[in-house]
Amino acid sequence: MSTVISLSASKRNMAGTGQTRALRNSGKLPGIIYGDKKGEQMVALDHAAFMKEYMKGNIQSKLIELNVDGEKITVLPRDVQIHRVTDVPVHVDLQRVGKDTSIRLSIHMRLLGEDKCVGVRKGGVMNVTHRHIECRCHPSNIPQHIDVDVSDLEIGHSVHINDIKLPEGVVPTDRSNFALVSIVGRSDEKAEGEAATSAAAAAPAAS
Repeated sequence: MSTVISLSASKRNMAGTGQTRALRNSGKLPGIIYGDKKGEQMVALDHAAFMKEYMKGNIQSKLIELNVDGEKITVLPRDVQIHRVTDVPVHVDLQRVGKDTSIRLSIHMRLLGEDKCVGVRKGGVMNVTHRHIECRCHPSNIPQHIDVDVSDLEIGHSVHINDIKLPEGVVPTDRSNFALVSIVGRSDEKAEGEAATSAAAAAPAAS
């Protein structure tokens, strides 16, 4: 299951461009906590501490135990706004997570056996249609990732959501049997081009 991250924050009562800019200049990350039938609370997190966790990837599927001025609140990052030039977080929306709450989140899909994939070794191309899977689960059942083994996948075959065993308590929000990854053959045009090139190379030179 996913590890709970511990971070600290302080309450803030002022909003607006000038105030948030001042926060960022002082090494803080503006954020807001909402949900669980409680009012919104503006907070300021330590930017460096949040950035350290953000750079590990998949921050939006990781629970955070946020210490807000001594009060511990379990939250899930929902929307991380990124600076369009520097690509660093400039604001984060945090959803409160109650103990008995079923939450919806996106879980990273990890492919296993890519280097051994039978279809790719035969000349096929791997087409990954989902890098994350939208799921619903209890906060205590959030997996770090969902593994999909593609080592035996042949050309023309696919792995669908119903083909894999999801962790206990994890249910996809899309109830259709959608494809996650498939192996497709080379296009006829490419194959014909390669055949023509091979034939030209094999033909004897004109005397």
